[in-house]
Formats: sequence, structure tokens, C-alpha cells
Amino acid sequence: TYDWISSKESIAQRLETMAEIVGANSTAALTFDNAADAEETLRLLRAESHVVAGVVYGHDRSPFATYHRDAEQFLAPEPEQGGYRFETKHLVVFKPILLNKERIGTVFLKSDLEEMDARFQRYVQIVVAFIVASFALTFLVAARLRRVISEPILTLLQTMRRVSEESTYSVRATKQGEDELGHLIDGFNNMLTQIEQRD
Repeated sequence: TYDWISSKESIAQRLETMAEIVGANSTAALTFDNAADAEETLRLLRAESHVVAGVVYGHDRSPFATYHRDAEQFLAPEPEQGGYRFETKHLVVFKPILLNKERIGTVFLKSDLEEMDARFQRYVQIVVAFIVASFALTFLVAARLRRVISEPILTLLQTMRRVSEESTYSVRATKQGEDELGHLIDGFNNMLTQIEQRD
């Protein structure tokens, strides 16, 4: 959960940094009203496969230059003050373009969340693998405990039942180890031996 939250913040910070770079490189284009330079700056976003769209807005809040990854018709949204937000399947960032502390435009970037989806899928695979491994380990431990604990107790129980039902004191419980259960079976067998001798 921590990594999921931190990865969201990391992606947002990276996109904000990209928007800041685009804005810095578009300052001259906006100042001299050169849309071709701004378009060229936005085309550099092709190197970032997750960036879906980008817009540079002029001081009049109208689109000055646009970019869309899939070369589709793109309707630029209304520019906002600044910051980022996560939508259903995208992350959007608005970054003001400043010149001498005066806002001369805005950068808009839109990124998909495929990187986070792929990360989430990896986490799901890791969790499933961990659960499967845990079940396998639990099964092995349970099988081991059954052999070490359950089977000697069942053997002792069957012997006790036979002695109780048949009053046969010549039977003996089978000892399977030198642990506490083994000592318990030894004590039970010794008790049967003493009863048999007394009878």
C-alpha cells in the first residue's frame, strides 16, 4: 500500500517536472508568438510513451500548440490554475508558464496509468505466489506435524480403546520416537505390563 501511494506521487512529480521543462522551453515561443517552436517542444513528448496529450496555452487561455500521442483529434480542456489530479484512467497536470514572475501561459500534460496498472499486476502476481507458497509450506508443516504428533496420539488412542473394550493387557502401543509422546507411550506400555503381570 505504501509503495502504491508513493508510486502515484512519484509519477505525478515526474509529470509535473516534464510540464515544467515544456513550459521553460516554450517561454521564447510564447514571447515571440512562434507556434512552430512550441509544437516542436511538445513533439519531444513522444519519447515518453505514457504521455497521451500535451497543450501549451497562451496568455489568452487559448491553445497555442497541441500534441496527441495517437494523432487523433484532441479537444484541449480549459486551462486551470495549476497542480495535478488523478482521473479514472489518466493523470493530468497543469503548470503555469512564468516570465519575470508574470504568467504568460499554461502547460497541460495528460498521462495514462499503464505504468501503475503494470505495477499493480506485478504486486497481484507476487501476492498470489506468496499465498500459494504459504499454502504449500503449511501443507508440508501439517504433514510433518501429523507424522510426529497426530499419528502417535492416534496409535495410543487405538491401543487404549482396545484395552478398554477387550480387557486385553498384552497389547502394546507402538513407539515412534524419543520425544515427549514417546515417553508417554513408554509409560502407558509399562502400566499395561504391570497390570498384565498382576493379573
